[in-house]
Amino acid sequence: MRQDLISVVVPVLDEEHSLRALYRGICAALSTVEDITYEIIFVDDGSRDETWSVICSFREQDLRVKAARLSRNFGHQAALTAGYHYASGHCVISMDGDLQHPPELLPLMIQRWRQGYAVVSMVRDEAETESWPKVLCSRLFYRFINALSEVKIKPAVADFRLLDRRVVRRLNSLTERGRFVRGLISWVGFEETEIHYTPAPRFAGRTKYSWRKMVGLAVNAVSSFSSAPLKWGFNIGLAVTALCVALMSYAVYNKVYEHKDLTEWSSTFLTMLFLSGVQLLMIGVIGVYVGRIFDEVKKRPAYITEERLGLVPRSRLRASAAAARRSA
Repeated sequence: MRQDLISVVVPVLDEEHSLRALYRGICAALSTVEDITYEIIFVDDGSRDETWSVICSFREQDLRVKAARLSRNFGHQAALTAGYHYASGHCVISMDGDLQHPPELLPLMIQRWRQGYAVVSMVRDEAETESWPKVLCSRLFYRFINALSEVKIKPAVADFRLLDRRVVRRLNSLTERGRFVRGLISWVGFEETEIHYTPAPRFAGRTKYSWRKMVGLAVNAVSSFSSAPLKWGFNIGLAVTALCVALMSYAVYNKVYEHKDLTEWSSTFLTMLFLSGVQLLMIGVIGVYVGRIFDEVKKRPAYITEERLGLVPRSRLRASAAAARRSA
């Protein structure tokens, strides 16, 4: 019987205090699954603490541990992308390094995969320890993106999931730089199942997703999968134009027939202020999309790897894949 190779991808940023417990949890969980071998790929996204040293100590004791150290902090989505690029398993499991994604659920995820599902998504149930502003913002985000985009993203499904090799291959073939991975997974399709879980409290430290990063992720998601804001600009422009024509018609009517003077400075000032606000808003929306185009046409990589442990360079992986296609 074939032994399945399982790749576990863990992007980390300043997680030195939780890595040991996470490593032990992953190993303990996978040791209960029959007929598998596995690799654990840590992607250090520019940590400033001893995270890389801890990962190196794992590698010295266990050759199943592999790692990539990025040259700086490229962001969680870029680090996750790097993990998918380097993973070689028949399926790839991605999870965070703060132990909020329970390692003990890995056997159940593999079981569902062996039942034929290409995507096993972990659906996050609300925990009592979560603050209501975060819960509210999460709900609003998914409703907003799903209202705008033709690709529907399931609420409460983050980056704790299992992907079959077929799905990973399709993801790796997408070359866009500004990546919203959970949206791309919904976009590529494939048969999916869900497992609900309750997130554990952070093992140590503070969350790395600040409000600024969450807003940036939301903007990236909307601009990646929807052109609706640009269409809104056209519709708002039509509406404002119609309003201005109506106001001018009203002013002319009152001047000619009612002999009223409606040219007070306050109404003129407020009208100019309103129009200027609408224009600046839509210029900002257009700027977001132009910025994405600017980033894509430069064709810079999503990340740069400074150091590797036990991983094959991406150029060699591409050469091997091309050779395999030619021989086939």
